Amino acid sequence: ESGHWYGSRPENETSPYQPPYGAIYHPDTVGSGYMDDKAGGIIRIISQNLTFDGQLQASGMNPYTVVYGASGGSIYIETTLVRGSIGSIHAQGMGCDYNNGFLCGGGSGGRVAIYYSSAASGGLWRPDEVGVYGGPGSSYGAAGTLYIKDTSTGLDYLGIPDQVSYDIADIETSGRTFLSTERSDFSFDHLFIASSQVLVIQAPNNQSISLTVHRLTGESGGRIIIPSNSSFVYDVGTSAVVGASIPIKANIYVLEGGHLHLPQNLSLTQPMYIQGTLHGVDNIEASVADAWLNLYDTGRTSASSSSSSSSASNYTFSTIILHPGSSFYRYGNINLRANVTVYPSAHTPSDMANFTSPVPTYLPSLDVVVNGNDTIMIPTCYNYTRGSGDLFLAMYDRCMLSSGNHVYNRVIVSNYATLHIDGKVTINASFVHVDFHGHISATGGGGQFIWPSPDPSRDDFG
Repeated sequence: ESGHWYGSRPENETSPYQPPYGAIYHPDTVGSGYMDDKAGGIIRIISQNLTFDGQLQASGMNPYTVVYGASGGSIYIETTLVRGSIGSIHAQGMGCDYNNGFLCGGGSGGRVAIYYSSAASGGLWRPDEVGVYGGPGSSYGAAGTLYIKDTSTGLDYLGIPDQVSYDIADIETSGRTFLSTERSDFSFDHLFIASSQVLVIQAPNNQSISLTVHRLTGESGGRIIIPSNSSFVYDVGTSAVVGASIPIKANIYVLEGGHLHLPQNLSLTQPMYIQGTLHGVDNIEASVADAWLNLYDTGRTSASSSSSSSSASNYTFSTIILHPGSSFYRYGNINLRANVTVYPSAHTPSDMANFTSPVPTYLPSLDVVVNGNDTIMIPTCYNYTRGSGDLFLAMYDRCMLSSGNHVYNRVIVSNYATLHIDGKVTINASFVHVDFHGHISATGGGGQFIWPSPDPSRDDFG
């Protein structure tokens, strides 16, 4: 069982209680309660100027019944100039009494929407704390939704935050967060999914949804589920540097009949399960131990032919790189066309050569060469120059630039790559891009990195 639902519902829930409901952009409904559990109400503030240093509370109330927890309500704030930074906003679900061996469900979180102007307010504003998480139980209630829009820039944010007041929930038995019935085509500049949360790209009434985001962040373990006839589009637009790998900060499940659109160059850091159609991806790097690439016989890439001489599903990529500790799994009969490179300690099927063309390349174990000071000897960077004078470090690449003036068109340091500077180095380049986990380090005596940027507005230091 699970508790009352507002923006979410529990996995495999079949009880007759209130299904998920409520609006993301303009929440205006109360939560759901049970017996003596009182659900969250509605708070609506519309004011030209707002000073906010207090607390807004529209959470479910608690006597912790043994059946269901009450869900959170709605909070809507619309203002231009906002001051204050120590206030808190809560529309969270309440828990149920599961410590005595009862099977019960926590209430889901409510919905919060905030509209303000960063230009009028002197910069970005966030309250000190916002809680729309679900309540604890033998089945945790899922989080609600937090929507923030900066009316001066037009940029907006949708957050599916964590259950920060409780232990991390078991994601297999926790609720799922849904979008809303406000529209069938959603778009957000920034989507955040916390570690124990699951976002289903579907309306509460099982309506198909298309969701486009331009920035995706989150924590390890957060999930996105794309059901049949729904689509998720991760469109980084012109913000991505050509050639740089885009990390995916969530587990992604595209179910049979669903569609997943991702950037051309993908840095896989968490599991991805393809049972539907994968669009746009040409190069995949499974870069860490938690990176699992799972291809099913019900899925395919849009670049593959829908017809085949065999009954196998077709997947086509230019390259797949499986770094140490990463994993590749296939389920059923598939044909994979890609140049696959497998590092030592990466996990692959024993018969991978039977369904992959050309035959995968398995790299031998590499010996670490050290000098007298027990430091790793790093190759020089000329081996990594690609294209028209580009210095491109792919994931886990390491190289060293020695003293002097180095001229490149572009310098790109991908996630977990390291550019070492030995001595005084000047780089002349049109721009430099460093991914979030990329590194530039100065080594040796008096190491310096000098870069007279021609256009700082184009630079991107993660």
